[in-house]
Amino acid sequence: LLQKRVPSSVKQQYSGLGRALSKRAVISAMGQDIDFNLHLPSSPAPSGTAPSGPAASRAHLTPPCSPGAPAEATPHNPRPLRRRPLPRSPHVRRASRLREGDSKARGLGPGAEPPAPHETPSLEEMEGQERPAPPASPFADGHLVLWTLCSVLLPVLITLWCSVQRSRRQLHRRDIFRKSKHGWRDTDLQTPSLEEMEGQERPAPPASPFADGHLVLWTLCSVLLPVLITLWCSVQRSRRQLHRRDIFRKSKHGWRDTDLFSQPTYCCVCAQHILQGAFCDCCGLRVDEGCLKKADKRFPCKEIMLKSDSKALDTMPHQWIRGNVPLCSYCVVCKQQCGNQPKLCDYRCVWCQKTVHDECMKNSLRNEKCDFGEFKNLIIPPSYLTSINHMRKDKKTDYEMLASKLGKQWTPLIILANSRSGTNMGEGLLGEFRILLNPVQVFDVTKTPPIKALQLCTLLPYDSARVLVCGGDGTVGWVLDALDEMKIKGQEKYIPQVAVLPLGTGNDLSNTLGWGTGYAGEIPVAQVLRNMMEADGIKLDRHGWKPNVVYPFPQEFTMNNYFSIGPDALMALNFHAHREKAPSLFSSRILNKAVYLFYGTKDCLVQECKDLNKKVELELDGERVELPNLEGIIVLNIGYWGGGCRLWEGMGDETYPLARHDDGLLEVVGVYGSFHCAQIQVKLANPFRIGQAHTVRLILKCSMMPMQVDGEPWAQGPCTVTITHKTHALMLYFSGEQTDDDVSSTSDQEDTKETE
Repeated sequence: LLQKRVPSSVKQQYSGLGRALSKRAVISAMGQDIDFNLHLPSSPAPSGTAPSGPAASRAHLTPPCSPGAPAEATPHNPRPLRRRPLPRSPHVRRASRLREGDSKARGLGPGAEPPAPHETPSLEEMEGQERPAPPASPFADGHLVLWTLCSVLLPVLITLWCSVQRSRRQLHRRDIFRKSKHGWRDTDLQTPSLEEMEGQERPAPPASPFADGHLVLWTLCSVLLPVLITLWCSVQRSRRQLHRRDIFRKSKHGWRDTDLFSQPTYCCVCAQHILQGAFCDCCGLRVDEGCLKKADKRFPCKEIMLKSDSKALDTMPHQWIRGNVPLCSYCVVCKQQCGNQPKLCDYRCVWCQKTVHDECMKNSLRNEKCDFGEFKNLIIPPSYLTSINHMRKDKKTDYEMLASKLGKQWTPLIILANSRSGTNMGEGLLGEFRILLNPVQVFDVTKTPPIKALQLCTLLPYDSARVLVCGGDGTVGWVLDALDEMKIKGQEKYIPQVAVLPLGTGNDLSNTLGWGTGYAGEIPVAQVLRNMMEADGIKLDRHGWKPNVVYPFPQEFTMNNYFSIGPDALMALNFHAHREKAPSLFSSRILNKAVYLFYGTKDCLVQECKDLNKKVELELDGERVELPNLEGIIVLNIGYWGGGCRLWEGMGDETYPLARHDDGLLEVVGVYGSFHCAQIQVKLANPFRIGQAHTVRLILKCSMMPMQVDGEPWAQGPCTVTITHKTHALMLYFSGEQTDDDVSSTSDQEDTKETE
């Protein structure tokens, strides 16, 4: 570079100057506008006194002066060279302008020194400085969609671009082939056609409609556009869900969102017809998604307690809600049908469930007091809880005086439902019961344990409360165990009577008590409450069992339905193991029974529980019983077993002792295998009746055997199981369904007539 900038007279004498200077020095000098002062000697130096070659060139090179300063004369250079700036390349000029602009931005002059390079601060500097803010998340403010597009759509676009380029190249080659004198052919290893083999020229294919970029457009419209729409809809849906949850959490209503209402519905705020939205499972209010905040401010929900002190318990006014009255409802004034117009019309009281027309409301029912309607004997009035609260502050517990004002027929009902039972049907039942009753009377046992929910009974008069358990046999046993804990705490006088609404798979206890084999919504909830008011009280034996093994269990367990060892316990154990692995696959009763049938058929072929008489010893009231070649032993406390089979009765063609669930006796039967159990289910065979006893003892001598108690299976090693009577439970049975007591009493009467 210097050889091109220095005069020719200097090149000869200082030919090694360009080689002496490194490229880095030259570039840095050119970038900083620095000129080199080359001092030419007036006469050659004597030999031996001055260096020669590159060293001489470096020796006569003086440090650069500041830009703009004139060059001074020296003894060796009486006539300094004229300063001539070296021309710079465009890249260097651009870098210089950038540095000057940066210097001006920082307030530095043109001659100021550039800033020092970045250095790592010391510990003292770091301790005195404020910690920098963390960088923003790359996925915030919609960046998630951008990253998704880059990671998913970019490979698709690259593939499309490559295909378009290939199609263009093919068209270009074909154009060249057609105009050329040569017989060009592509080398795609394709088999030549018949025309080509005969020497004829193959006609050119028609132009592709997807050429010139149209393929990208069609692909974007057919593939990418639905993806973008789906992403946008999912983002909007998630935002709406978060917004609704925030409103639900802060609201006094019990909002639940739904994608489709089960009947024609109108928004209670804007009066528009809606297909989806939110509804309150306490007061029944239904609104659109955009009217949630307005509904919270305009409409109050059910109040479990009155804010003011109300001494009279029968002066509570109606709480009306306009529109969405139940189908086939009638006006309490004119006795005509309500809600038959396609608009938001007519009123409904959230407590007594009475409906009235708009015109009748203006005339007669505006100031009428609410009497809580048909289920007033099951509802706990808000005014009662308000009075109880004031009495507890005054340390008074005379609840009988308050209850006397509500009538002798007042039997408040407490709902204990398992929201996970019956394919999540319990969650819907909770909302329906909250609408018909006071919300304080309805509990979800998965969120509030029964022992805490039953403390509400201590605020009610003695022996007046009733409990409806919505769930399977396991949920019923959980509630009955909580009632036993109340006895231990000295609250025996507050223990309520228990009814069962079956939501599980087996439901043998509810079938025994007359409540059916399973509830699937075939009857309305209002009819269930009517059945509760007609139910009668009975007693149910509860037996305790305790396994004595090498390391004794200090805890004693409770049996309500039955205990078994053998093929039925093996089927329950296999079913339970697979349900624990995939609970979502076992949400249907029909499917569950089909799985039981599969395992029963498998056991018929394998017979894993054969020779039970060699592995187990049986004692009834202390007397040992010789067993035949059985595969299973079942100890019964109730009449039903295995999902609706009357095991003790069998085919009904033989005389057998009367079996009851409140006599303190246990019925012991034996089965010969899974096929024998199936025959008993369809009344084609009788069980092997071993006998009845107050105390049953089973001694398992060797190996692991499947056992179950009330449908809860496990594998048990050598042990001794003793089953004895423990206590009684107060239950409710509905006479509308036939129970085992009715059948037993009927068969006993028939046997008496035959004997006479």
